[in-house]
Amino acid sequence: MAVISAFCFAFAPQIISLFRDEAEVIRIGSEALRIQCVFLIFLPVSVVATMLFQSIGKSVPALILSCLQSGLLFIPLCLTLPRFFGITGIEIAQPIAYFLTSLVSLPMALSFLKRLPKDE
Repeated sequence: MAVISAFCFAFAPQIISLFRDEAEVIRIGSEALRIQCVFLIFLPVSVVATMLFQSIGKSVPALILSCLQSGLLFIPLCLTLPRFFGITGIEIAQPIAYFLTSLVSLPMALSFLKRLPKDE
């Protein structure tokens, strides 16, 4: 994932220009893609924690983590951040939701893992 993120970060304008050829769209899209690439490192933390809780039958923590990323954080950020940062607020809403969800996910997952019995 890091290699793909680095590639997309480095070639963001070229990637965006595959879809549109307007300079302003390429500028805004490149900025948004680069922001996504930087914050993508936080996404696996919440995905793995959500899958951990789903696989052990702890549906409530899994639901909470899933809802945090997809709605409880993302939607308010989409509504709030543009008021302060304009279009950049829209661009950073999802990456910030990833980051904040990982801040909640990591302690929850580590707490569960600490409670597991030790192998002898």
